[in-house]
Amino acid sequence: MPAGQVFTNPGRALNAGQVCLLSTSRYTNAFNIIVWHPWRGMASYHILLSDDSSKATYKVIALSNLSSQKFYVTISDNKTISIYLKNNSEGPMNLSIQPVTSFKTTPVIATLPEDAIEVVVE
Repeated sequence: MPAGQVFTNPGRALNAGQVCLLSTSRYTNAFNIIVWHPWRGMASYHILLSDDSSKATYKVIALSNLSSQKFYVTISDNKTISIYLKNNSEGPMNLSIQPVTSFKTTPVIATLPEDAIEVVVE
């Protein structure tokens, strides 16, 4: 996926155990994600990705949290950040992603990369 782009398909369902690549970027990105789970309710997150010549930075801020999903991150040698969302619940959950900057749609993927690290949500 080109740098500075993110999955933006409102109303997309993520089935149990599925993983979604939310964003890959070498630039500053910010977006809001709303997760709705039919049995658990609704959660909202603000995600920030940034890099400069010395480091890559990411932050996931929970405005409300369901604990039925986990965020993961990989950072490549060239400071490209990829952030993933995994549905850890028994049933599907709906995603709505509202970009603060311009992005492009990306697909749901089958599994997390082996080097993905779980993100601590603040």
